[in-house]
Amino acid sequence: MRHVLIVDSEPAISSLVSTALETEEGCRCSAATTAYDALALLARDRPDAAIIEAVMPDVSGIAIAGQVLAGGIPVLMMTGEPATQTLFGAYGIPFLAKPFHIGDLRSAWRRLLSDPTERHAELTDQIALLVFDVRQTARSLNSSRENLARVVAALR
Repeated sequence: MRHVLIVDSEPAISSLVSTALETEEGCRCSAATTAYDALALLARDRPDAAIIEAVMPDVSGIAIAGQVLAGGIPVLMMTGEPATQTLFGAYGIPFLAKPFHIGDLRSAWRRLLSDPTERHAELTDQIALLVFDVRQTARSLNSSRENLARVVAALR
């Protein structure tokens, strides 16, 4: 029986995903609503796969996914946030769009498990590229802010 870690700040979503995977796929599910809970579950009961919401209130689901992936565990990302969906699409990151039908969840789950090693490697690379680009963008923005502040100071 596969063990799945579900990370979502909305308990109702976690419950829906758990019920679908337990009844339709014969999985054992553990749910976490915070990054802290997710990491504690990872340490206590290593899952075979994880389904993680990208937008979490405490720590980015992308950061959580990075830690899960670093442990060799395949991940399915999910999000209902349009900007994150666009970002994932631009980087080729497979995800489950919220709201979703149970059939879509089962299809995404089966794709994840069709070749977990390959899916794991792909997502690891894609998330690393996304994080690198976000950091580069943040550095550029900080540099631009500093330059603008110098120009404003010089004009005073």
